[in-house]
Amino acid sequence: MLSLHVDREKGSNKKTIERIVNEITGDICIHNYPIYRDEAKTLGLNVVIPSDKLEKILWDLHEKYAEDMELRKQFSPLEILGQEDAKNIKYGAAYIESVKAQDTFYYNIRINKMAAPQAPGKPLLPAVNVNVAGFAWEKVR
Repeated sequence: MLSLHVDREKGSNKKTIERIVNEITGDICIHNYPIYRDEAKTLGLNVVIPSDKLEKILWDLHEKYAEDMELRKQFSPLEILGQEDAKNIKYGAAYIESVKAQDTFYYNIRINKMAAPQAPGKPLLPAVNVNVAGFAWEKVR
């Protein structure tokens, strides 16, 4: 897949791809680390600057995914539970779309309210147990 995105004019080959993979997977320690255009170019990837019109379309698409996946909302199990003691939720974590089809990667999550002890004689603290009950790609359309 990476071979589709490297700059062929710079003599990109298997060693270049291995170097990029090592830099991305070894030097970057967090999963949600964004790689911006300037860093992608430095890595040796072929970066195309879109027209203003296309960039707006791409940004609007990003905003739609951010809304669907609630990227700006902090995960708060106690808030999700509200007054309930347990709840199953289905969380769409990734999308692959084309004109003809859409697949979504879902997590099925079980949240249970618990009471956690603190010091003797003190009231129990609210706590939650969050378990991933399953995950899979599903065909949406």
